[in-house]
Amino acid sequence: MAQPLRIEDPERVSFITTRTAQSRLWFINNLKFEQEVLAYLGKYASKYGVLLYAAVFQGNHFHITAKFPEKNRAAFMRDMNA
Repeated sequence: MAQPLRIEDPERVSFITTRTAQSRLWFINNLKFEQEVLAYLGKYASKYGVLLYAAVFQGNHFHITAKFPEKNRAAFMRDMNA
């Protein structure tokens, strides 16, 4: 089944969930990796002008709550997931 279209609205807050490759448990007892991911999250939030409200890491996935006032969620997520 195809993914529904994602409409980028600069006024709405987005809730994003991203899983790790093959749902591996990357975020369990791996503080160094979690800190590196947080550093990239901050770097890309600054680069794309994203307003971050929350970020949560849970075992094999993470959640981000953010607003994208410049309508660049796709570019932000492309870099974040790379």
